Amino acid sequence: MRALYDLVIVETVGVGQSETQIADMADMVAFCAQPGSGDALQFMKAGVMEIPDLVIVTKGDLTKLADRTVTDLRGALSLAAPGHEAPAIIRCSAQNGEGVAEILDWVDRCVESGCSDRRPGQARRWAERHLLDRFGQEGLSAIRNRAKLDLSHGPFAEIATLSERLRSRIFEAF
Repeated sequence: MRALYDLVIVETVGVGQSETQIADMADMVAFCAQPGSGDALQFMKAGVMEIPDLVIVTKGDLTKLADRTVTDLRGALSLAAPGHEAPAIIRCSAQNGEGVAEILDWVDRCVESGCSDRRPGQARRWAERHLLDRFGQEGLSAIRNRAKLDLSHGPFAEIATLSERLRSRIFEAF
């Protein structure tokens, strides 16, 4: 999608361990919490406090509930790993437009500042997972011991090269 579009928005189904995988694909991650829904508690229990770059409290027009959710989330974020910078928290409301401009400004600043710093690490993790799935732990170990991942041309080209090397080694062994 990155090759085709300037901006891609992906919505996951909820908060949980499987949703942490979005951090390996996205330049930025926004967590949306609905006041009174228990999302803040789920957020804390799921262990995803280090994942979002931005936390959006929706239905901000539910003032007291939204304020309580912001407070709960700030508390949860304070428990994150030491040295981890807490994400911004923005309260918004589709009903009255509160916070929408602030969210868009935040996203624009992130895009302008080159928030794609994660991409090299994401490409490396993706390539290693793909090689692990394809050739198992022994294959991945062989790659790590004999070759560095060169992702300068992207992970797909490197995986094709390394896969061919591994296939050749496997067939030479027989």
